[in-house]
Amino acid sequence: MDNEVAVVVKRTREMNVPEKDDFDAEMKKRTKLKHCNILTLLAYHFKKDEKLVISKYVPRGNLLFFLHVKTYSS
Repeated sequence: MDNEVAVVVKRTREMNVPEKDDFDAEMKKRTKLKHCNILTLLAYHFKKDEKLVISKYVPRGNLLFFLHVKTYSS
C-alpha cells in the first residue's frame, strides 16, 4: 500500500447468505475484537457474490508455522 503497510485480503464467496446489513454488523463486531491471534481488520467490501476482508499482515503469522516450525527452532 502507499503507506507501506502490508495487508492480507481474504476473498470469501462462501458468505453469500448474509445480506449487507448482517455482513456490516459482523464486521463491526470484528473491529471490536482485540486478541493476539486475531488479525486487525482494516477494511471490508461487500458485493452480493463476493466479500473482501482486508486485515493487517503478520509475517509468519499462519497456524502451520506457529504449530510446527516455531517448535523446531526452539
